[in-house]
Amino acid sequence: MSTEYLNRFVELETTSGICTPNWIQTSKATLSDAPDKHEEIWRKKTTGFLRNLFINLNKSLEVNSFIEIGAHEASISIELKKLEIGNVYAFEANPFVYKKYASNLKELNISYENIAISEINGKVKISIPRFSEDLARPDSSLLKRSAEASYEEIEIESKTLGKVIIDNSLKGISLWIDTEGLTLNVLQSAGKEIEKVNLMLVEVEDINYWKNQGSAVDVFKYCYENNFVAVARDMDGRGQFNVIFVRDCEIAKIGGLISDYYKDLSKLKSESDTTKVSLNRFTLR
Repeated sequence: MSTEYLNRFVELETTSGICTPNWIQTSKATLSDAPDKHEEIWRKKTTGFLRNLFINLNKSLEVNSFIEIGAHEASISIELKKLEIGNVYAFEANPFVYKKYASNLKELNISYENIAISEINGKVKISIPRFSEDLARPDSSLLKRSAEASYEEIEIESKTLGKVIIDNSLKGISLWIDTEGLTLNVLQSAGKEIEKVNLMLVEVEDINYWKNQGSAVDVFKYCYENNFVAVARDMDGRGQFNVIFVRDCEIAKIGGLISDYYKDLSKLKSESDTTKVSLNRFTLR
């Protein structure tokens, strides 16, 4: 099998690394990893840039439908609904999170459902870590953590991504996937319907925070084999980050936006290379 997908992964790592300040720790994470507050500020700024790029790509490409999986409060769905995208769907598996936000999202005419997206049409169990009394947590998953933890386990409904696409007759699809270790499973659940997706932002890991999860390279492999190109990534956390993939036939439309993204990262690097304190003065455009 070709190793081109792995080369693409390495190239994206290298390009992003050029825009990384020297004082940022980029070594592989450990489960006890705890970056200092200045590093966290820098990482969250890169995530803000990537989010802005994703929004602009939705404006530039032919997007008719948006699906957010692992939606929590569905903030990106709310932003894209303002762009007058015809169909906006947000899926949140944690019933406590869903109950917290459902009424607000209904008023915005966003289809917000308490459903997991997985390789199963039927019932699945979600594991909510008991790290606090509040179970409306963003780190719930169908997977168990690699580190020791206790859980609240709840049975919920699940659909495949393919079924969602077919049942709603969707095309020209943009995806946002934040599913705590399950990105590969969600993508594979689309089956042949993945051909209707043009753009996606997905969370990946190069360390196994969850048991039996697909790695970042596994996701790159799947995307490459299904005609997607990785165009940008953030540095959200050590061992966990977000990547934007665009269908290969759409790449010619977005070159300027990608260039602007890396210019922003380079500016952030120059602002923060001399002193960590300067990060606090750097604002998103």
